[in-house]
Amino acid sequence: MAMSRLNLPVFPWFAGQNSPQLDYIDDLTTHDPDFNRVTCRYYTDRFVYSLRGIPSPFLRRLLLNLFTRLPGRGDYMEVTPFALHFGWLHQKQPFYAFAEKVWAELTRTPDSNSLTDGEQVPEHDGMAGVEPPNQPEQHGKE
Repeated sequence: MAMSRLNLPVFPWFAGQNSPQLDYIDDLTTHDPDFNRVTCRYYTDRFVYSLRGIPSPFLRRLLLNLFTRLPGRGDYMEVTPFALHFGWLHQKQPFYAFAEKVWAELTRTPDSNSLTDGEQVPEHDGMAGVEPPNQPEQHGKE
């Protein structure tokens, strides 16, 4: 639904090595701390790729290791998703940690309102460089 509202096309194939959206699975996803560079391992066999939803990391790794040894079942591609989906409840912790980090950066209050070159930003009523609007005069009240 979100991809529809953002007018993102969904293709049933991977264009090069890009995909519109892939699920975040810790064992199958590599990324930097800021999620700027993300690659996901996509198994071409539907059954093997469906094992990503198993909540237990031990059982998931065991079954992936077992089934990918079968001929034709271990084929995979390393792809870069346009959107990373944190849909599995047991895989949301990296999203929460990233969201907390971004929120802390956005809400951090600097010690002084300074520009990058060290100049101070003048403030008026908490808003830099903005004068408050004039209040309309009220007639008839004495």
